Amino acid sequence: MADTQHQASSFNFGNTLLFLYKWRKLLFIITGFAFITSAAVSYLIKPMYKSTVILFPTTDHSVAKSVMEDHKATEIDYLQFGVEDQAEQMLQILNSDEIRNRVAQKYNLMEHYKINPSDPMKNTWLKDMFTDNVTFKRTEYLSVKIDVLDNDPIMASNMANDIASLVDTVRNRMTLDRAGQAFVIVESQYKRIQDQVREMEDSMDALRALGVYDYELQVRALAKASASAKVKGNGSALKQIEGDLEILKKYGGDYVGLKERLFTARGLMGETKERYEQARINKEHFLPYKYVVDSAYPAEKKSYPIRWLIVLISTLSAFLLALALIMIIDNLSKIKFVE
Repeated sequence: MADTQHQASSFNFGNTLLFLYKWRKLLFIITGFAFITSAAVSYLIKPMYKSTVILFPTTDHSVAKSVMEDHKATEIDYLQFGVEDQAEQMLQILNSDEIRNRVAQKYNLMEHYKINPSDPMKNTWLKDMFTDNVTFKRTEYLSVKIDVLDNDPIMASNMANDIASLVDTVRNRMTLDRAGQAFVIVESQYKRIQDQVREMEDSMDALRALGVYDYELQVRALAKASASAKVKGNGSALKQIEGDLEILKKYGGDYVGLKERLFTARGLMGETKERYEQARINKEHFLPYKYVVDSAYPAEKKSYPIRWLIVLISTLSAFLLALALIMIIDNLSKIKFVE
């Protein structure tokens, strides 16, 4: 049984060799033509150079919270790397139209990619070309990789570095829009409370001008002085004291209420001032949104095309396709011959 299988295997192998030998010239011509053609085509393809930037996102906190608040209480560290959410947010920013349009305008990519400016689909072609040549990817270490392919290695590295810089530009623009609105709201509240405190302080000055300086302390002092004047029988002093007490009786309630409201308003003004300072810092200052691990530099060797791989795949594909077609034709001819 084993000998029979061995003989069948040897027979099939021998038939295959005979078949290849029979059609050797045609296979050689087709394979040789594919080899020469693919080699020529591979040299016609413009070489592409790749430059790469590696970024880590930072934690997502406002400047005021990062540098003003008690980090032990809030557990905020502005030197900490971002986590998965920050990496995904950075990818969204990198894929934004704003970054693509800024880069396209700076490097005149419409002309560089040879896109007809009068073509009604020009923006679509530009977006497709940009997407093909510029890629953003999150790595397994939660960093973000920017790859730029171009036939000019210097342009590729400059584009990659500029795109990395634009991450902060776009992020800060987005932050400024929100921080600016928050600042206007807090500033309005702070000024309103300041005006209220100023009005109450003016009212307190008016009461002081009438002789009400410290209601509780004055009442105790005048009561003591009145008792002493009565004991001594000092009528003029007693009359003066009663006049002062009458003023306190008339304006004392206003003084006490105003003093309490002023105390509350001053406390609220202090809290609002702190929020005002935080909002001002967030509006005027920014922390970088990224850590640059590796900046891009002009590539010294091309990344595409890999000529030997193109030639190998093209030649092998041509050989296998030719072999399959020859086998089909040969079997068809045998069928016709039998008929």
